[in-house]
Amino acid sequence: MPTTILDYATERRAQVEAAVTDLQQRLAQAQSDSAAESSNVAKAVGELAELEKAIADIRQELSTIPTAADGEVLLIQLEQKIIQSRAKEAEIVALQISLSEAQSTARLAQSDLANTSAELTKATAALKQSDSTDKHRADLITALTGPLATIKTSATTALDTTDPEGDAAKAKLRIETDIPEPLRARARARRAAQASRMEQTSAARQAAEIAASDERDLHGGDAGKAISSLETLSSVEATARDFVSNATNRLDRAQTKLAQVADPTRAPLTAEQIASINAEEPLKTEREDAIAEEEAVGDARSILDGKQAALDTAILEAKAAPTDSGKQSAVTDASAEVASAAIDLAAAEDLYRPERQAVVDAWEAAVPDTTWHMFEDYEAAVQTLQTMPNPVTLNDELVAAETLYVTAQLVADRSAQVLTDLTAEKAQRAAREATARQTGDASLFSALRGDNE
Repeated sequence: MPTTILDYATERRAQVEAAVTDLQQRLAQAQSDSAAESSNVAKAVGELAELEKAIADIRQELSTIPTAADGEVLLIQLEQKIIQSRAKEAEIVALQISLSEAQSTARLAQSDLANTSAELTKATAALKQSDSTDKHRADLITALTGPLATIKTSATTALDTTDPEGDAAKAKLRIETDIPEPLRARARARRAAQASRMEQTSAARQAAEIAASDERDLHGGDAGKAISSLETLSSVEATARDFVSNATNRLDRAQTKLAQVADPTRAPLTAEQIASINAEEPLKTEREDAIAEEEAVGDARSILDGKQAALDTAILEAKAAPTDSGKQSAVTDASAEVASAAIDLAAAEDLYRPERQAVVDAWEAAVPDTTWHMFEDYEAAVQTLQTMPNPVTLNDELVAAETLYVTAQLVADRSAQVLTDLTAEKAQRAAREATARQTGDASLFSALRGDNE
């Protein structure tokens, strides 16, 4: 440990020099990873194009066959190609996520490299920014306590299924009629699992923000506490602003989606489609057994997700306490559990896929995309209406956050290395969250349709 300023400065320079070398290596690796992921995406896109061409060729052949019997083989081929193309679409979404994360890692490494040797500057602009936005917050409060005060009640009313003539009841009945319960339940479970993964990116980012805030409160003095309170205010204000700007449109869109799903003239199933979806025995039992076995794969994937969330928590705690050997060991233990869960998932997939996946894929393929889209519209509408924020709560939070920020004093202080690490972790998780949101629609629909199961 240095005992003089000179010793401290010398050690600090050595640390920065070592950090620069490390960041150069990280950047080179990140750029290499990004190039590899880009190549993987390009390859998968090419393979999808080949599948789409094969599908088009089969459809062309089907248009020229003399009798229906002549087309049976082609229809089987077409079904398989469609299943393969859907799986390839899911693969491309996953590869694009990996590419985006690799590019984000490279950008963050480059930014860190450019700023490693610079001292952290004092945070003094936050109070001025807060002062300049007083009027905007007042406008938000006016909207929350005025025109939007009853929107939560409106959302609850729109979800009421007790009226059989209401859109909510009709839409619910439409989905339950068009899609058999086992297939519908499994689709919902897949969608919920994917939504949970997306929400976990937000939870991980919020955990990093809280950890950084706690570190500032503990070691940053008044300036650190003021920065934390400013971030809280900014977050609450952003939530309120988003609500004021979009809540009415979200309510209208959700109600419109329910009405569209409830409309029996919109994309009704044909008799042939109904018969294909609702097969007779023994295929009916075979399908239900297969989709029940798919659930074991979903359960294994959920366990892996939980282990990954635990690892994220352990990483954050270790970064917050770099001298705590127990925290560092916990990361190693959590990493091992993630690896073990990944092996269990692979084993579950091996047990399921060779015998049963084709049965489930064919059942899912029997449901037309128009019906899957209506199912997604219904689920999205219900989720929007169920999670509509309460404007009274938002107003109370905004007022409390502003009061806390106004009473805080902004004092300059240099951020500790712990804060630097936590801020970088927060940025990484925010980037992952942004990637998840950017690909959210495609990944949710892919999960709902079962492309990757």
